[in-house]
Amino acid sequence: MAVPKKRTSLSKKRIRKNIWKRKGYWAARKAFSLAKSICTGNSKGFCEQRKVYRDCKRLWYEQRKVYRDCKRLWYEQRKVYRDCKRLWYEQRKVYRDCKRLWYEQRKVYRECEILYEKKKNQVLEESESI
Repeated sequence: MAVPKKRTSLSKKRIRKNIWKRKGYWAARKAFSLAKSICTGNSKGFCEQRKVYRDCKRLWYEQRKVYRDCKRLWYEQRKVYRDCKRLWYEQRKVYRDCKRLWYEQRKVYRECEILYEKKKNQVLEESESI
């Protein structure tokens, strides 16, 4: 059978209530002490954490600066590459124009050579017939 629960006496409730009050008091006192030491600059643990945070932040900014420098360098290299590519295409165009001109000159030269041979043959035939 279930035994009915005994009522807690008022004195025990008061003791329990006072314990919680005391814990709250000590928590408030510690918070006040920490705030006071932070304001005066005497807090070692908190200031160390702040220093570590500041160092991490500084390191992050330096890494970001290095990244941006690398990015800028990459864009400059890409620009140089594109300029070289453009120059190569222009040189290829000039080369093709020269090649086309050479083929046209060769064609004219061959036509002249053929005409010369025809004239030569005509002159020879005329000289033989005389």
